[in-house]
Amino acid sequence: MANERNIRMIPAADTLRGIYRDCLIHANGETVATDWRPNTIVRNCRVLLAGCLRGDFPEIKLELSVGRGRDDWDENEPGKAAESVQGLEQAHTPALGRESLQIDYLDEGTQSDVPQPALQIIATLPPGYPPALPDLDSYPLREFGVFGAVTQNAGTATEKTLRYMVNCIRHPVIHKNAAATLIREVRIFL
Repeated sequence: MANERNIRMIPAADTLRGIYRDCLIHANGETVATDWRPNTIVRNCRVLLAGCLRGDFPEIKLELSVGRGRDDWDENEPGKAAESVQGLEQAHTPALGRESLQIDYLDEGTQSDVPQPALQIIATLPPGYPPALPDLDSYPLREFGVFGAVTQNAGTATEKTLRYMVNCIRHPVIHKNAAATLIREVRIFL
């Protein structure tokens, strides 16, 4: 079409955003909760959405990964992750799979049974996950992210799983000992 060359590419509005909060429950019942904090929705979230809409990703399995991050973040706050980040600095494996996540639609902050442009993901890191490091009596958590896992060429010799990061959170260290439970609540507004 003749008019197509006159159409400018309009960048996507920066409307994707997210927030999170944590609740650490110690074995003695002591609870430490944080306020809501912003998190970074990364570029690959848009790639994942585009692949879904085009039909290239018919099945996506959400996962939540946690990691140690970098020790120097304890002295120099890690700051906001760049939107171009594609993974965690030091991820613990395995990630928490879909079966370990409670995922709900949100309508004005209330759970909804029908699709909405907001999701709430609640991940419970049970006692022993991740395991304490050998030289510590805890696991130092400094980062986490939600990922969409997409399998390509399923059932063939070239089958592979690609992980697209949705968001990235870098935070001050949380020492999670083997007896503690961490409940991490993430809200993503699309």
